[in-house]
Amino acid sequence: MSTFLSTQNILHFIKELIWWLITACVAVAILYPITSQIDYIYFNINFIFIFITLTYFRWTLFIRTLPFLQPVAIRFILFVVNAVLILVFAQQEQKFLGFIDNFYVEDFGFIKQGVIMYDDVKERFFKYLYNEIVFFNTGAIVMCLLFNLRLIVAWWQLYNYKMGNMLED
Repeated sequence: MSTFLSTQNILHFIKELIWWLITACVAVAILYPITSQIDYIYFNINFIFIFITLTYFRWTLFIRTLPFLQPVAIRFILFVVNAVLILVFAQQEQKFLGFIDNFYVEDFGFIKQGVIMYDDVKERFFKYLYNEIVFFNTGAIVMCLLFNLRLIVAWWQLYNYKMGNMLED
């Protein structure tokens, strides 16, 4: 049997898939107070903010136990993608904060039928939206940076390990 289809790799894949499902459920739960009141047009990008924040936090802590992050090519691709994501996330956060300053619900989506937004409800809605966007978008930016730093540390550790082995020979 090839090493790619080994039982251990299949189990790691299933474990990672379960983690992704749990993370997706948490992201949907966090977005529920928004989606229960409006047809949220930025659901996908906001879902990605939450998903990246939580997933990269876990990956940063447990990078050594994740076999799919061991190949150097995958780490390099993630490093480059993260550099781009940081810029995209920063641009999106600036856009969302501009919309929040306008204080128009219609900038984020139309109010669902049966929902009445009095001023106090609208204020609570925008406060939750502001806190959620700032926390998870900034979290996604910070986690992309930290994950890239963790990749650099892992490369440095691998380099030192290989150099130590070469010097011993």
